[in-house]
Amino acid sequence: MEKKKKRSISSTKTHLKESEKVSGNTSQKTEENRLATQKKDIHLTLYTTLWELGYARAIASGALDPDPEAMDSLKEHASAMAKESHREAFDPEQNPHDAIRDAEFKKSISGRKRLEQSLEYAHDEVRTRELQAAVYKEDRPKPGLSLGMKSASIFLIGLTIAPTLRDNFFRTFDDDVLSWVVSLIGGMATGGFITFSILGTPSASRRRTLANFGGLIAGIVLSAGLALVRISDVTAFAEYLFAFALAGIELGIVFFLEFAAYAYRNNLGDWHTYNNERANAFSRLESSESHRDRIRDELDDCERKIADHARYVEDRGIRNTAIKEFDDLATRSVLDGYLAGTAENRGRLYGSSTRSHKNSNEEYNDEND
Repeated sequence: MEKKKKRSISSTKTHLKESEKVSGNTSQKTEENRLATQKKDIHLTLYTTLWELGYARAIASGALDPDPEAMDSLKEHASAMAKESHREAFDPEQNPHDAIRDAEFKKSISGRKRLEQSLEYAHDEVRTRELQAAVYKEDRPKPGLSLGMKSASIFLIGLTIAPTLRDNFFRTFDDDVLSWVVSLIGGMATGGFITFSILGTPSASRRRTLANFGGLIAGIVLSAGLALVRISDVTAFAEYLFAFALAGIELGIVFFLEFAAYAYRNNLGDWHTYNNERANAFSRLESSESHRDRIRDELDDCERKIADHARYVEDRGIRNTAIKEFDDLATRSVLDGYLAGTAENRGRLYGSSTRSHKNSNEEYNDEND
């Protein structure tokens, strides 16, 4: 008896495992389908359970002939299980509880239509946002100014200013080399001040900052002032030309720096605009995807509720067998199992068990193989 029960349980487990392998899917839907299949087979499960119960009772008692008391007990047990398994048909008009479930079901149906339409609109919006974001796929580097240009500007301005500083401010130095070194340092410092004032502290608005404007004015005024200093004590025409030439070079460098700063501010403004639009495009895309996923989750939940209701109604329909017919089949199943158990006991006693013969035949075949 124990072997038979183990074989029955093992067979059931093997069947379930094979069913799961065939499906090839361990998701929630597969589990729900398996449970739905079990619900559809509720009658078969009940009959099989009752048959095994009757069989186990006979084997455990060792009865060789049917025992009326045991059979009556099994009949009562089968009748109770049949009544417990019986359900009335789903009827919203007669049952208030069914009416509530039916109202929720209709609400889910209506909500599914609305969510399906919303999901279509959300898909369209995501596709539109993807096309908009595709324009800003490139990650542009931040524009900058050449270090060589800055260094050259400082060096050239320093060279034009150094002779003026040497001739008018540092010529009293006893050491001629020292006076030139100090003059060059002063010229370079002045050139660095003008260069970084014009090019530094850029604004994304493409307008000059106060520092930029101050550097431009300082460069122009400095060039004009140095020109006046140079021509203050000249006597020859060539010296006038040299003084104005130096002033022209200084102004040319200043205006060149201003044009470079203008281009730099425009490029920086374009870069900021591009990055802001790019960030906004991807932000809108992410928001659209989140909205679509939220609608999809709501639709999945609605589909689950509808499927659960369908399984519930189907289960109620399956269990709505005529109670007397259900009772008769349950009683017949438990008695069939009980009689099979008594037959097994007699077969064991007289050595004519069909199963024993089958096992012997299997052993014989194994030996011959």
